[in-house]
Amino acid sequence: MKQSGHSPLFSTMQNISTRTSNVSGRIYTKKHNADRRNA
Repeated sequence: MKQSGHSPLFSTMQNISTRTSNVSGRIYTKKHNADRRNA
């Protein structure tokens, strides 16, 4: 059973979702740190 047809697309989508979650996590951390500093 070969899945090489959608494998590249799947891995690309995984990379995009991982990168997006990393960026959103970094933004949340930055905002959280700023909120704690202002508190």
